[in-house]
Amino acid sequence: MKRLKGRFEPYLHFPYLGIAYLLFLFGFIVAGSKVEVKYEFLSPLASEKAEASEIQNFKVSYKISEPDPAQPTPIQVAQMVIDEFEDLGPQIVSEALRISFCESKWHWDGYNDGNTNGSNDGGVFMINSIHKVPENIRFNARANIRWAKDKFIKDGSWGAWSCSKYL
Repeated sequence: MKRLKGRFEPYLHFPYLGIAYLLFLFGFIVAGSKVEVKYEFLSPLASEKAEASEIQNFKVSYKISEPDPAQPTPIQVAQMVIDEFEDLGPQIVSEALRISFCESKWHWDGYNDGNTNGSNDGGVFMINSIHKVPENIRFNARANIRWAKDKFIKDGSWGAWSCSKYL
């Protein structure tokens, strides 16, 4: 069989690929033992930058035991999003965190009145005024998140949010 110039034939290149793979693994193992890795994660109970030893003891989700604060911090709002969406699975939790961060940066009092149709958006998930949701739900972090969860379940998608195009 004649070999064409520039054509890749695995049976001829396999030894070279095998050697390259082994060198890659060896380099990764050696480099991994010399590099100190620092992790960043979201946690309302720990500092935002944590050491690797703290990561091992970190639990993905935990409930806030006391009543919700009237004006929660963005970290507390993010934890509320995790708590409310966790029964839908980790993929949906991740999407909910991204959507809510994109919409309001996890601020319970987020507000936008610059819509071209004259409507306004408010709260964590920026609920639009066309939905006729009362202000006490739109600007209450937990109630806003629960409304967004119900809307997501009813619609079966994040289509009601403008940030859904970034998923």
